[in-house]
Amino acid sequence: MPHLEDLEYKYKQQINRTNLLIEEHSNFLEKVNNQTITSKEEYEKIKFFDEKAQSKINKEQKQTKQFYKKLQSAQKKYNQKVIKYNNLITLINLLSTNIEQLNRSTNVVLGNAIFNTQIKKKTYLKDGKVYKIDIKEKRDEKIEIYGYETQDELKAIIAHEILHLIGIGHIDNDGALMNPILQKNQKINLSLTSVDIDNIKNNF
Repeated sequence: MPHLEDLEYKYKQQINRTNLLIEEHSNFLEKVNNQTITSKEEYEKIKFFDEKAQSKINKEQKQTKQFYKKLQSAQKKYNQKVIKYNNLITLINLLSTNIEQLNRSTNVVLGNAIFNTQIKKKTYLKDGKVYKIDIKEKRDEKIEIYGYETQDELKAIIAHEILHLIGIGHIDNDGALMNPILQKNQKINLSLTSVDIDNIKNNF
Protein backbone atom coordinates (compact mmCIF):
# COMPACT_ATOMS: atom_id res chain seq x y z
CA MET A 1 0.00 0.00 0.00
CA PRO A 2 2.79 2.57 0.77
CA HIS A 3 4.33 1.80 -2.65
CA LEU A 4 0.97 2.44 -4.34
CA GLU A 5 0.46 5.70 -2.45
CA ASP A 6 3.96 6.83 -3.41
CA LEU A 7 3.26 6.13 -7.08
CA GLU A 8 -0.04 8.00 -6.91
CA TYR A 9 1.73 11.00 -5.39
CA LYS A 10 4.49 10.97 -8.03
CA TYR A 11 1.92 10.59 -10.81
CA LYS A 12 0.03 13.67 -9.59
CA GLN A 13 3.30 15.61 -9.35
CA GLN A 14 4.17 14.59 -12.90
CA ILE A 15 0.77 15.73 -14.19
CA ASN A 16 1.22 19.07 -12.44
CA ARG A 17 4.67 19.58 -14.02
CA THR A 18 3.34 18.72 -17.47
CA ASN A 19 0.34 21.03 -17.11
CA LEU A 20 2.58 23.84 -15.89
CA LEU A 21 4.83 23.52 -18.96
CA ILE A 22 1.80 23.48 -21.26
CA GLU A 23 0.40 26.57 -19.55
CA GLU A 24 3.74 28.42 -19.80
CA HIS A 25 4.05 27.52 -23.47
CA SER A 26 0.50 28.65 -24.17
CA ASN A 27 1.22 31.99 -22.51
CA PHE A 28 4.40 32.33 -24.57
CA LEU A 29 2.54 31.65 -27.83
CA GLU A 30 -0.21 34.07 -26.88
CA LYS A 31 2.38 36.76 -26.20
CA VAL A 32 4.10 36.09 -29.54
CA ASN A 33 0.81 36.28 -31.40
CA ASN A 34 0.15 39.70 -29.93
CA GLN A 35 3.45 41.17 -31.08
CA THR A 36 4.82 42.08 -34.48
CA ILE A 37 7.85 40.17 -35.72
CA THR A 38 10.16 42.61 -37.49
CA SER A 39 13.09 40.41 -38.50
CA LYS A 40 14.05 36.90 -39.52
CA GLU A 41 16.44 36.72 -36.60
CA GLU A 42 13.61 37.41 -34.18
CA TYR A 43 11.46 34.78 -35.90
CA GLU A 44 14.22 32.16 -35.62
CA LYS A 45 14.64 33.00 -31.96
CA ILE A 46 10.91 32.53 -31.30
CA LYS A 47 10.92 29.30 -33.29
CA PHE A 48 13.85 27.99 -31.25
CA PHE A 49 12.10 28.68 -27.93
CA ASP A 50 8.87 27.16 -29.26
CA GLU A 51 10.58 23.93 -30.35
CA LYS A 52 12.51 23.73 -27.10
CA ALA A 53 9.33 24.18 -25.03
CA GLN A 54 7.45 21.64 -27.16
CA SER A 55 10.29 19.15 -26.69
CA LYS A 56 10.07 19.55 -22.91
CA ILE A 57 6.31 19.09 -23.01
CA ASN A 58 6.63 15.93 -25.11
CA LYS A 59 9.23 14.56 -22.71
CA GLU A 60 7.04 15.26 -19.68
CA GLN A 61 3.97 13.76 -21.39
CA LYS A 62 5.98 10.63 -22.14
CA GLN A 63 7.03 10.37 -18.50
CA THR A 64 3.42 10.94 -17.45
CA LYS A 65 2.33 7.97 -19.57
CA GLN A 66 5.07 5.84 -18.03
CA PHE A 67 3.99 6.81 -14.52
CA TYR A 68 0.39 6.01 -15.47
CA LYS A 69 1.36 2.52 -16.66
CA LYS A 70 3.32 1.90 -13.46
CA LEU A 71 0.39 3.11 -11.39
CA GLN A 72 -2.05 0.88 -13.28
CA SER A 73 0.23 -2.12 -12.78
CA ALA A 74 0.60 -1.39 -9.06
CA GLN A 75 -3.17 -0.93 -8.66
CA LYS A 76 -3.79 -4.23 -10.44
CA LYS A 77 -1.36 -6.04 -8.14
CA TYR A 78 -2.90 -4.36 -5.10
CA ASN A 79 -6.42 -5.37 -6.19
CA GLN A 80 -5.24 -8.95 -6.69
CA LYS A 81 -3.80 -8.93 -3.17
CA VAL A 82 -7.10 -7.60 -1.82
CA ILE A 83 -9.00 -10.38 -3.61
CA LYS A 84 -6.59 -13.00 -2.23
CA TYR A 85 -6.90 -11.49 1.24
CA ASN A 86 -10.72 -11.52 1.08
CA ASN A 87 -10.68 -15.12 -0.16
CA LEU A 88 -8.37 -16.02 2.70
CA ILE A 89 -10.69 -14.35 5.22
CA THR A 90 -13.62 -16.30 3.73
CA LEU A 91 -11.70 -19.56 4.05
CA ILE A 92 -10.69 -18.73 7.63
CA ASN A 93 -14.31 -17.98 8.55
CA LEU A 94 -15.45 -21.21 6.89
CA LEU A 95 -12.75 -23.16 8.70
CA SER A 96 -13.73 -21.53 11.98
CA THR A 97 -17.37 -22.53 11.40
CA ASN A 98 -16.36 -26.10 10.55
CA ILE A 99 -14.18 -26.32 13.65
CA GLU A 100 -17.05 -25.03 15.78
CA GLN A 101 -19.41 -27.58 14.25
CA LEU A 102 -16.85 -30.33 14.77
CA ASN A 103 -16.36 -29.23 18.36
CA ARG A 104 -20.10 -29.29 18.95
CA SER A 105 -20.45 -32.69 17.31
CA THR A 106 -17.80 -34.19 19.58
CA ASN A 107 -19.86 -33.08 22.58
CA VAL A 108 -23.11 -34.67 21.44
CA VAL A 109 -24.55 -36.93 24.12
CA LEU A 110 -22.90 -40.28 23.38
CA GLY A 111 -25.70 -42.55 24.47
CA ASN A 112 -28.97 -44.02 23.33
CA ALA A 113 -32.17 -45.15 25.02
CA ILE A 114 -33.63 -48.30 23.50
CA PHE A 115 -37.04 -49.79 24.21
CA ASN A 116 -39.72 -51.81 22.45
CA THR A 117 -43.29 -50.63 22.51
CA GLN A 118 -46.09 -53.18 22.84
CA ILE A 119 -49.74 -52.38 22.38
CA LYS A 120 -52.28 -54.20 24.52
CA LYS A 121 -56.02 -54.17 24.09
CA LYS A 122 -58.04 -53.40 27.17
CA THR A 123 -61.80 -53.83 27.39
CA TYR A 124 -63.94 -52.27 30.07
CA LEU A 125 -67.59 -51.66 30.76
CA LYS A 126 -68.93 -48.19 31.47
CA ASP A 127 -72.53 -47.03 31.67
CA GLY A 128 -73.67 -50.28 30.14
CA LYS A 129 -71.37 -49.92 27.15
CA VAL A 130 -68.26 -51.90 26.24
CA TYR A 131 -65.17 -49.81 25.46
CA LYS A 132 -61.89 -51.00 23.94
CA ILE A 133 -58.72 -48.97 24.21
CA ASP A 134 -55.08 -49.46 23.20
CA ILE A 135 -52.50 -49.29 25.95
CA LYS A 136 -48.86 -48.78 24.99
CA GLU A 137 -46.35 -50.55 27.16
CA LYS A 138 -42.58 -50.29 26.93
CA ARG A 139 -40.57 -53.46 27.22
CA ASP A 140 -36.88 -54.33 27.21
CA GLU A 141 -35.79 -50.83 28.12
CA LYS A 142 -32.05 -50.35 28.08
CA ILE A 143 -29.43 -47.65 27.74
CA GLU A 144 -26.40 -47.85 25.50
CA ILE A 145 -23.41 -45.65 26.31
CA TYR A 146 -20.79 -45.57 23.57
CA GLY A 147 -18.44 -42.84 24.59
CA TYR A 148 -17.43 -40.71 27.55
CA GLU A 149 -14.25 -39.21 28.95
CA THR A 150 -14.93 -38.74 32.64
CA GLN A 151 -17.25 -40.13 35.29
CA ASP A 152 -19.06 -36.80 35.41
CA GLU A 153 -19.76 -37.08 31.68
CA LEU A 154 -20.99 -40.64 32.18
CA LYS A 155 -23.37 -39.52 34.94
CA ALA A 156 -24.78 -36.75 32.74
CA ILE A 157 -25.22 -39.13 29.79
CA ILE A 158 -26.97 -41.76 31.93
CA ALA A 159 -29.32 -39.16 33.42
CA HIS A 160 -30.06 -37.83 29.93
CA GLU A 161 -30.87 -41.30 28.58
CA ILE A 162 -32.99 -42.26 31.62
CA LEU A 163 -35.21 -39.28 30.89
CA HIS A 164 -35.50 -40.52 27.31
CA LEU A 165 -36.67 -43.89 28.65
CA ILE A 166 -39.58 -42.24 30.42
CA GLY A 167 -40.54 -40.35 27.29
CA ILE A 168 -38.78 -37.01 27.67
CA GLY A 169 -37.49 -35.53 24.41
CA HIS A 170 -34.74 -33.09 23.57
CA ILE A 171 -34.88 -29.34 24.22
CA ASP A 172 -32.62 -26.69 22.74
CA ASN A 173 -32.09 -24.56 25.83
CA ASP A 174 -28.49 -23.89 26.84
CA GLY A 175 -27.48 -25.67 30.03
CA ALA A 176 -30.43 -28.07 29.99
CA LEU A 177 -29.81 -31.72 30.75
CA MET A 178 -31.99 -32.69 27.78
CA ASN A 179 -30.10 -30.55 25.30
CA PRO A 180 -28.83 -32.93 22.58
CA ILE A 181 -25.40 -31.35 23.06
CA LEU A 182 -23.74 -32.37 26.31
CA GLN A 183 -23.64 -29.14 28.30
CA LYS A 184 -20.53 -28.10 30.21
CA ASN A 185 -22.48 -27.19 33.34
CA GLN A 186 -24.06 -30.67 33.42
CA LYS A 187 -20.63 -32.26 33.38
CA ILE A 188 -19.56 -30.07 36.30
CA ASN A 189 -22.76 -30.12 38.35
CA LEU A 190 -25.44 -32.58 37.21
CA SER A 191 -28.91 -31.15 37.84
CA LEU A 192 -32.29 -30.52 36.28
CA THR A 193 -32.76 -26.94 35.14
CA SER A 194 -36.10 -25.18 35.44
CA VAL A 195 -36.56 -25.72 31.70
CA ASP A 196 -35.93 -29.46 32.15
CA ILE A 197 -38.50 -29.57 34.94
CA ASP A 198 -41.08 -27.75 32.80
CA ASN A 199 -40.33 -30.16 29.96
CA ILE A 200 -40.95 -33.14 32.24
CA LYS A 201 -44.19 -31.64 33.56
CA ASN A 202 -45.43 -31.07 30.02
CA ASN A 203 -44.99 -34.78 29.28
CA PHE A 204 -47.04 -36.02 32.23
